[in-house]
Amino acid sequence: MATVELHSKIRHMHRNLLSLALMLTSNRSSAYSLVQDTTVKALQADDVAAEGNNFKAWVFSIMRTLFARNYLAQTRIRRDSYRRESMMRIATAATVSDERPDCTVSASSIHAAVDAFSEEYRVPFRMYLTGYNYQEISVATGVDMIEVKNRIAVARRKMRSQFAAF
Repeated sequence: MATVELHSKIRHMHRNLLSLALMLTSNRSSAYSLVQDTTVKALQADDVAAEGNNFKAWVFSIMRTLFARNYLAQTRIRRDSYRRESMMRIATAATVSDERPDCTVSASSIHAAVDAFSEEYRVPFRMYLTGYNYQEISVATGVDMIEVKNRIAVARRKMRSQFAAF
């Protein structure tokens, strides 16, 4: 398909593309950006667009793929920044005192309670508190994921029973 003809077809589909982009993103500026990225990607792949193919479906699939990739990338960025913040909080928790007069349980007593656990409960529980998911804890500790969930649940019950009076 000639580049001029391809460009013309995409230009005629602009309203449809924008409508789909708005449904996907729920944000006008992100929708325009997605339409632009889709147009560029379709023009770059002009050799794939053949006469007999469903052109509209092809362009929409490009848009959906771009949206999914961008969404996953943003989710990954948010998750990683959350983990970094959690690690920073835990690193500073050991050095900065969280004890305030209005708190009934001090941070040092909570840390001491967690440290009193046996290693099989302490390691997964600390990893869980730092933001790791069950799958990551399972891989890091070499224990089955169901067992990881069980150990974290047991550690939570122990913490609840130790601090039930507070």
